Amino acid sequence: MRTVIIVALVVAVACGALCVVSVAYIDETTDELSDMAMQLMDYAEAEDYERASETLVIMANQWERHRPILEMISDHEDLHTVTEHLVESQVHLKYEHANDFYQSMALLDESLRHIRDSERISIANIF
Repeated sequence: MRTVIIVALVVAVACGALCVVSVAYIDETTDELSDMAMQLMDYAEAEDYERASETLVIMANQWERHRPILEMISDHEDLHTVTEHLVESQVHLKYEHANDFYQSMALLDESLRHIRDSERISIANIF
């Protein structure tokens, strides 16, 4: 009986640790992309489209690098939405459609915030 309790506690602690690490990874990734999005919008506002385009490519590469792990710990549709907004932003930036670009970036930031909020450890997410 004592062994069963110890094994159950070890499994519970391991599951809790996995949840904490997953949430930390999501927070780190979404914060990094949000910061890059703010920098990107500053470049676009200054009409430095070349730097904005370079930053957007770096941002898209960062997203693709993190996505395989995020696929295991987050909702696929939410991740797909972020990818859509990144592609949309690239197209609008390429053709210098400023209003559409800002709208895409705002939606991208909102999608990142949604991922962060929906995966946060809370009573609502547990039940």
